[in-house]
Amino acid sequence: MTIKTGLPLPRLELPIVGGERRTIGDPPPGGFLILTFYRGAHCRRCGPYLNIFQSLLPKFHALGAEVIAVSADDRARAEESVEKWGLTDLNVAYDFPLAKADEWDLYVTEGVGHQPPLFSEPALFIVWPDGKLDHGIINTAQRLRPEPSAVLEHIEDRVSDKAA
Repeated sequence: MTIKTGLPLPRLELPIVGGERRTIGDPPPGGFLILTFYRGAHCRRCGPYLNIFQSLLPKFHALGAEVIAVSADDRARAEESVEKWGLTDLNVAYDFPLAKADEWDLYVTEGVGHQPPLFSEPALFIVWPDGKLDHGIINTAQRLRPEPSAVLEHIEDRVSDKAA
């Protein structure tokens, strides 16, 4: 396990649907960074979950926080997710290399049926403005993800503590 509170996340460059690229592991520009790893386009629970984050984006942005959804899906499947789930405002990163899943302490599942051969299970990382991990939740399966509103409250508390 390499993900530890108070330390920087492993460095990783990921493409974002729409053409941009983001480097994770550097201090986030402007404030907090929330990385929410999702299973992929095949996941029926991921779309509604990510839509809640999207609906809260104005509040996250008002706190200087950025949210990026991350999966191992390729570009076509990530674009499918954006279109199918209506993720017009949420940054959706793709091509997370599953060979790096151990570095991130992510659980990898073997797909069945319509699922890809391998994909990561959900995880959520909150990164301080200095690039160090504040909080991480790593799931072994698709259920019991942190409520996006609770993540927002956590950021509000951190910003409030920082201002005090």
